[in-house]
Amino acid sequence: MTTANLNRPNIATREEWLAARKALLAREKELTRQRDAVNAERRRLPMVRIEKDYRFQTPSGPARLIDLFQGRRQLIVYHFMFDPEWEQGCPSCSWLADNIGHLSHLHARNTTLAMVSRAPLEKIQPFKARMGWTVPWVSSYGSDFNYDFHVTMDERVAPVEYNYRSKAELLARGEDFFTDGESHGVSVFLREGDAVFHTYSAYARGAEILLGTYNWLDLTALGRQEDWEEPAGRSDGPFMHWVRHHDRYEGVDPGAGCCAQADAAREDHAMTPKVPLRVSYPSDTELKVERSFDAPRRRVFDAMTRPELVKQWLYGPEDWPLVECQIDFRVGGKYRYVWRHKEQGDMGMGGVFKEIAAPERIVHTELFDQDWTGGETLLTTRFDEQDGRTTVTVTVRYSSKQAREGALKTGMIDGWGVAYDRLAELLASDRK
Repeated sequence: MTTANLNRPNIATREEWLAARKALLAREKELTRQRDAVNAERRRLPMVRIEKDYRFQTPSGPARLIDLFQGRRQLIVYHFMFDPEWEQGCPSCSWLADNIGHLSHLHARNTTLAMVSRAPLEKIQPFKARMGWTVPWVSSYGSDFNYDFHVTMDERVAPVEYNYRSKAELLARGEDFFTDGESHGVSVFLREGDAVFHTYSAYARGAEILLGTYNWLDLTALGRQEDWEEPAGRSDGPFMHWVRHHDRYEGVDPGAGCCAQADAAREDHAMTPKVPLRVSYPSDTELKVERSFDAPRRRVFDAMTRPELVKQWLYGPEDWPLVECQIDFRVGGKYRYVWRHKEQGDMGMGGVFKEIAAPERIVHTELFDQDWTGGETLLTTRFDEQDGRTTVTVTVRYSSKQAREGALKTGMIDGWGVAYDRLAELLASDRK
């Protein structure tokens, strides 16, 4: 949309604007009262007891529908479109998830919010980490849940119905896109003891009220800038044509996520190690990295565990200095590193030491502040010395293959290699 063809609001005096605003206020109040009345009718709906034993996969293991309540009276489920064959979730569903506020406010009203998709957990977890969400998200893969609540359409499994219309009705309306595959919606449940009841479901634009971004845009003169809106001439395309994953907009602030920060660091400062690391993949969820150093094992071990030495080599590109380095080197002790960019902010990570066998072996966890690796990783570092040289072998175990692949795409291997180049220089200076 260009300024040349923009249909702007009419220019008026302050008095004319005030008269028009008061007239609109009367209609806004009418709409508010009507919304209150509709909400009351929603609360008066009858409810249906859930008899089927739905099972879900969660990060902590299998769960039933009642478990998703987390002990609260009410449960809201957002049916997030994520087909098991897809590699990432639906962009418009992702946009809705971005609009979810702090869950403590719902919890204060004895209500739990969760997202449910058919994609398996090993695909949900890394995507959730990439998006930086904290809302519970479980997989209904292998159950009838999506089909019974009419958000997965496959007439081989169940009669097609979406937004309370049959397949024939949908086709008659030209809505064939709702007759096959995944669609979105929201369903609400109430718990009475061990009994679960279905109270409400909404689909299509029925869930639009959950999109806070639209509500903000509706306050503006240009509105949503979609071609169905009135007055005409203020749009640049059809309904939702502009929606992207929040890290895929052109010119998006790389500070949106830790993964994006790593991408930015890699792109702005191409890091090529002088000595490439030896990289292998022992399993679908593991990564093994090896590098040899011209120094005894004890010296290498100390350089990787003593804060005053770690600070001298574990820093990023020149504009990502290491500003925090804390190491409580004991079993059960914690460590934390923070790198800082003057524009993109902080990128922090840390973990807990699980095993220490000095100077042969260390096992510890690792988790970035904005979890872009799909949960904690487990690192096992081995130090093997031969003829005064030490080979460091680090095996990283991720939560899933997708999490590992996502981490690799950030350019971490080159960054790791450059850091080890600095470690080699530090060890060489010790010999002088």
